[in-house]
Amino acid sequence: MSVGYICAQSPVDEYGNIIPDDEFGHLGYFSDKLKADSVSVGTIVIYKDTRETTGHFLRHYYGVSSFLTKVFKLSPEKFKMIFGGEGERRTKLYIGPAGTSNLHDIELDETLRGKISKNTLFDWECIDCDPVVFINGFIFREGMVYLARALLANPGTISVIKIGRVEYLSKTAKERRELKKEIRDMLIQSGLRNLKRVRLRFAKGSFAFVYIIPTRRSSGLKG
Repeated sequence: MSVGYICAQSPVDEYGNIIPDDEFGHLGYFSDKLKADSVSVGTIVIYKDTRETTGHFLRHYYGVSSFLTKVFKLSPEKFKMIFGGEGERRTKLYIGPAGTSNLHDIELDETLRGKISKNTLFDWECIDCDPVVFINGFIFREGMVYLARALLANPGTISVIKIGRVEYLSKTAKERRELKKEIRDMLIQSGLRNLKRVRLRFAKGSFAFVYIIPTRRSSGLKG
């Protein structure tokens, strides 16, 4: 359910579920206004679409913060991220003097707290697409961080990662093994030690899908 907030800071922008190129413009405008004001700080409230997977949302949510600091070189002290709740995807941007925001954070991701009790599509991404501005971050990089956290919080589960073969049809078995090793290394770096809980499969199509499945149902996902 979406949560309505009243902020003592002034609203400067708001947008819905837009393409990355358009979001780049909104975030650039927000960054420029903060850099031009040495006194004020910003608040970013992002609402999750109820149909959006947890992993996909987390990559976008933290991707916005990373984009502001790494691409626009905005100091982390100049803004705060807030999860607004679930409903319709919206992003609201506020600016005002430090200490004037009365927004409070709420629980961001239930599936990272041991809440997975059924087969769950945790994350997905098109691996044959090439948006100019990739705010979400690459699924096999940032996405593995949140997958590892979810698996650690849900010990009675495994993950099945189905990778579309569109980019790998002409590649050798060695190159596929290297990709698998890269993914597993990222999971280890994210704190997951038991790699038997992660199964990698190549399938038809141009998408990657990341499922989390209770072990008692682990045979229920074919393909």
